[in-house]
Amino acid sequence: SYEIARVIDMLKLVHLNDGERILQSYPFQLSGGMQQRLAIALSLILKPSIVLADEPTSALDMLVQASVLDLLKEVTQALGATVVIVTHNIKAAGHIANSIGVMHKGQLVEVGATEDIMNHPKDEYTRVLLDSVMKVV
Repeated sequence: SYEIARVIDMLKLVHLNDGERILQSYPFQLSGGMQQRLAIALSLILKPSIVLADEPTSALDMLVQASVLDLLKEVTQALGATVVIVTHNIKAAGHIANSIGVMHKGQLVEVGATEDIMNHPKDEYTRVLLDSVMKVV
């Protein structure tokens, strides 16, 4: 079990400054963004070297998505951790990733530096993903 002070320090690291109140709250009393930041803090409390984030921005609005991704990148860099993000949102991946791997029907169809994948996709499926995101924006 962890000391409350250590947990509150980790909450501060993810910009949740009212840690004691948050620890006394039920999930429905916290916003979606606060819940994601709390999940990030909990996943990092043991200082892992690798963090697997499965759809970390699902069910969040665009502004909150960007802030959660920025926070995930900031905190994991501060802790020296590598983040692997699983997402259907290639734009979110492009926002945070150094490199991207695109899978289609269980096969890895393209891997490369984020800038290369986002600006010069080689695989047709990657182009479809990027086109669909660009049409929505």
